[in-house]
Amino acid sequence: MLGHDVPFAGVPFFWTRQFNAGLLYVGRVGAWDEIIFSGDVASRVFLAFYVKNNRVLAVAGMNRDREMAAIEQLMHINHMPTPEQVRTNKLNLIEMLHSPVV
Repeated sequence: MLGHDVPFAGVPFFWTRQFNAGLLYVGRVGAWDEIIFSGDVASRVFLAFYVKNNRVLAVAGMNRDREMAAIEQLMHINHMPTPEQVRTNKLNLIEMLHSPVV
């Protein structure tokens, strides 16, 4: 802005609502190696973790707004869970916000 080159440091996100269904997306990944699902896609209560090179780089979710807010903050502080942690299905993303970054 005003001629200064300043890199974007925010976490990209978007949301949409179509036919009474809301979808949130946080992060950015152009291509992925794997998508790990947590929850039930058919009932529209899920998180989809997009993994590239063994790192979670983006997450899409429906009806899991608190977790999506936590994910945005975890991305911002570079404290995302590993794919292995996500696969356990015992991950508490909100608690992760309060745990120290190693």
